[in-house]
Amino acid sequence: MNLKHILLIGALVFHQIAVCQKNVSITIDDIPNTSRFEKDGYQSALLEKLDSLEIPIAIFINEGKIYQTDSISKNFELLNNWVRKKYITLGNHSFNHSRYSTSGFDLFAKEIVNGEAISRELSKKYKKNLTYFRFPFNDLGQDSLQHSQIKDFLKEKEYVIAPFTIESSDWMYNAVYEYYLDNKEFEKAKEIGEQYVVKTLEYFDFFEILAKEDYNRSIT
Repeated sequence: MNLKHILLIGALVFHQIAVCQKNVSITIDDIPNTSRFEKDGYQSALLEKLDSLEIPIAIFINEGKIYQTDSISKNFELLNNWVRKKYITLGNHSFNHSRYSTSGFDLFAKEIVNGEAISRELSKKYKKNLTYFRFPFNDLGQDSLQHSQIKDFLKEKEYVIAPFTIESSDWMYNAVYEYYLDNKEFEKAKEIGEQYVVKTLEYFDFFEILAKEDYNRSIT
């Protein structure tokens, strides 16, 4: 997933320079990617690239990923390395990336609380706020009751809901991308990454047109 994100971030930066007046908030879900981290010999090419760019990024953390491989201490250090960066804004993405509409309120509320245990301590350590929450799958619940319950709970926890607005099915591209990486077919992996970037930029244009049709103005 590293190359795909690197290509996309680079393209977005170039795209925003080209159009001048548009603003994009770049966010990355499912941090830390511990399975990729292990496969890459405990190196994060994505984080290294972001260090060189020094552009504002918001990350949404799944703390459960720390325990998905045997290298828990290294995984914790990876998360620590993300959080300590000055250009990083922090967000909670639940502990296990559960779907709210199927989990129900009680279990999902526990997912939110469990998902902030380490992040909250790290945010204090680096004098940052843990302000934002993003629903896994952008799933805000199956009905108005669930909507109301979780909205009140997040307000009580002083979270701001942060939806994503450009959806390009990156998980499907990523399945193919990871397959090629694991089989050391790096040129094919790069090709998939580039296709993902092209498609995502097309979605930017699509949603820009849709915004003008629905709201008679651009969304910036």
